[in-house]
Amino acid sequence: MLGISLLSLLITMGSCSKNENTLATYRGGDVTSEEFLTRYKHYLQTTGLKDNLPERRKILRSALHEELILQDWQTKALDENADSQAILKQQEEQAILDAWYQEIAPDPGQADPQTLAAMLINEETKFNLFESTHQSHDSAIRAREALLVGKSIPERNLGYISLEDVHPRLSSDIMNMKVGEVSLPIRMGDGYYLVRLADKRIPPMIRPQDFAASRARLQREWQVNQVDSVMDAYTEGVLGDLEVTFDADGLRELFELIEGTPRAELATQLAEAEESDISVCSTSNGTWTLSGLAPHLQETKSEHLAAIIDQADLQKVISGILVRREMIKRAIKENIHERSETREMIRKRQNLWRIKEWQDGFADTVSIAAEYLASQAENGISDTTVMFRDVIVMGFDEKSEADRYFKKHQNDRSAVQNEIFGEDFAPDLQGGGKLGWVSEDNLGQAAPIIFDQALLAWTKPWEYNDRFFVFKSLAEQRVEISANEQRQEIERQVRLAGAPVQLQQALTRLEKIYDAKIYEDRVKEIPYIQLAGKSNES
Repeated sequence: MLGISLLSLLITMGSCSKNENTLATYRGGDVTSEEFLTRYKHYLQTTGLKDNLPERRKILRSALHEELILQDWQTKALDENADSQAILKQQEEQAILDAWYQEIAPDPGQADPQTLAAMLINEETKFNLFESTHQSHDSAIRAREALLVGKSIPERNLGYISLEDVHPRLSSDIMNMKVGEVSLPIRMGDGYYLVRLADKRIPPMIRPQDFAASRARLQREWQVNQVDSVMDAYTEGVLGDLEVTFDADGLRELFELIEGTPRAELATQLAEAEESDISVCSTSNGTWTLSGLAPHLQETKSEHLAAIIDQADLQKVISGILVRREMIKRAIKENIHERSETREMIRKRQNLWRIKEWQDGFADTVSIAAEYLASQAENGISDTTVMFRDVIVMGFDEKSEADRYFKKHQNDRSAVQNEIFGEDFAPDLQGGGKLGWVSEDNLGQAAPIIFDQALLAWTKPWEYNDRFFVFKSLAEQRVEISANEQRQEIERQVRLAGAPVQLQQALTRLEKIYDAKIYEDRVKEIPYIQLAGKSNES
């Protein structure tokens, strides 16, 4: 009897421990405190918020909803769909490839201070560039020859800009150019570019405080560059091992089909083509036909397909596909896919896709009842006046950088900012530029910061998405908005709101279907969370 009592006690103690560790349950599974904390810490890190009970409850419910979506996906056997299986296979292969990258790319370690200082100098260096565009390679060559002998051609002065402001395809050429030099023709889109370096300004010195504020970011960029260099060398070696040779007729046939076929229809068109079995290229592993390449071309990023303007571009895209297939094959040969950490990576990638696909089912526009719009009209839709401001913004990685800029320029009341922005500087909250004419509705959380500040005065630094921004309003104007325009805006807002509302209703139904229970009080018992290196200030 004593043995039975002890056994019962142990079972009871185990179940109590499990219950205390369970924050939510549903028919088919539960959400443990460990699963919740993984999500919650990531949420705090991303948002910069302080740990607090309302946010804990919100993330707990979100974690439960993700579990319910996956349960519903499994219950409805949505993985059996052929399209779903193809995408899940892509997710699996990408996870295997990511694991293989980690295997073959060693940890680059830490860069020496001189290297990081040189990177910062390169960032601060300004290039006075002149740019010209040409329809063909031959016309670009003729224009270059004219420039080299001192003749003038139509050019656009880009002003003094940093390498971060130019297209990546141009930056490496510009960095190695000497003052007065003209680049070789560079293909961009459907044309060719020439770049002439008129002047180059290298900062005379980098202040210690500037270097200290940027050091962590520069270190991360250096590590990424080192890994990219290793991977570039590796993929070049893989391509050499494949010994790719292209068939002229097959390559031309494929190029003509790609030019005249929408991407979504590409695989179908190639499979149905009479020439689908024609050889496009051969490798040391065998031959690739049009139909064999079709599904891989369909998976290729749209910007890569859009960049194919001749057969040389197509050869590069195909070579990339073949290298990718070979790397996946090598990774599987080394049993990368059977490792527990890789299986977990695959599971997470596939589950993220399942959750997003399930949620996207509620993104359809909602119908707008005529009665609703009529009721809105009765509630005061009429011609109205909206205030707009012409706004510019500067973005910084570190708060100290933003503070220094604000202190230096807070008394600057000039309206002209040509020394900062060129005429075509794109609106962007990632670096800096012209936001242009915006209203409070366009600005979200930043609206009171900007509209409460006087014209021609910089705002204090504002944190958003782990970056820091200062704004200046150059001018303001009042714009008359007609009642009809307001109705259109109401319709847009209702449609935007409709999908989340429908999604929330569906998630609430799932809670009932799977008998979900949330133990919100248990999240109170989790000790206060203070992330290392974070102030957790909102």
